[in-house]
Amino acid sequence: MGEVFGADFSSARPDPHALRNTGFTFVVGYVSRISHKCLTDWGRYAQAGLGVAFVFEDDAIPDYRHGAADGQFCEQWLRAHGAPMNAPLFFAIDADIPAADFPRVAEYGRAFNLATNSPVGPYGKYSLIEALVTPGRQPMQLGWQASAWSGDNLSQRANLYQRHTHHHPVAGLADGDYDEDVLIRPLTFVQAAARVVNAAS
Repeated sequence: MGEVFGADFSSARPDPHALRNTGFTFVVGYVSRISHKCLTDWGRYAQAGLGVAFVFEDDAIPDYRHGAADGQFCEQWLRAHGAPMNAPLFFAIDADIPAADFPRVAEYGRAFNLATNSPVGPYGKYSLIEALVTPGRQPMQLGWQASAWSGDNLSQRANLYQRHTHHHPVAGLADGDYDEDVLIRPLTFVQAAARVVNAAS
């Protein structure tokens, strides 16, 4: 079987059919209190045949005291925008944090998980994924590994791997408009059959 790859993006809104025509099979969009980053039109990508997952990020490193509040915010946003209960949801740790901070991330992830119905897990470097993700088991059953700060390591606990180069350029998009991701372990994306509520709001 060939490589299964997708794209993640925040402010950019790539044309879903351009992504499909390039061979992309899924997208990861943002849930955030920064409104312009939110993938409110996720249904447009699902209807084009792309699987959809979500990532929560307001800052590169969340306030670890606010796991429950962040999880509740995501739960309310996802339900208000029609995402089903099994929508994959990552929370971003987009920095090279020291291993000494991993226990705080673990506490954040446990509280985040309890506040939402979605399966959750962290986005971050190799050692973070290895330390905190238990595939298929709560509280952090999903993992999305960044190539940044990971060296040549690839965690088999990760569902997705965000690489630092674009192997599949998309017509009309600059490299900075999106990142490219590869499916490492199975992930149940939101599909077009999901009921879309206020997807364009």
